[in-house]
Amino acid sequence: MKKEGNVQYAKSMHRIHYWLTLMVLTICSFLITFILIPFMLVLNNMAINFIVIILGLLFGLIFTFVVLDLEHLEKYHHVFAGLFIPLVALINMLVLIILTTRIAAIFNISIQRDPVIISMLYLGSFVLPYLLYNYARHLKAKK
Repeated sequence: MKKEGNVQYAKSMHRIHYWLTLMVLTICSFLITFILIPFMLVLNNMAINFIVIILGLLFGLIFTFVVLDLEHLEKYHHVFAGLFIPLVALINMLVLIILTTRIAAIFNISIQRDPVIISMLYLGSFVLPYLLYNYARHLKAKK
């Protein structure tokens, strides 16, 4: 009977860990958005694209490690995390463009940013580590 209680406790802690992890990743994504705003105002397109790609890769690596750490959870947890986190990241990039454009208008700064390109660069670099991991895992399974 005591063992069943320990199993239930472990499952409960895994769920709490899962939701806390999603919350922390969401907050980090919002922080990235606000940190990028000053850079969006002063740097050229090439520098911004480079920063967005690097941040996307770093955040994507963190996400991949977190998802791998949560392998003990149900499949729907992975599906939800796999949809939720990239969606939040994409929304944050769009918010970044909107806020940057409005702040630039207030300070009369001319910027030419294509929100679709920046968002796609971030989203592509964000999912790249996860795709590469799955590809490597697939190749390893074939051997």
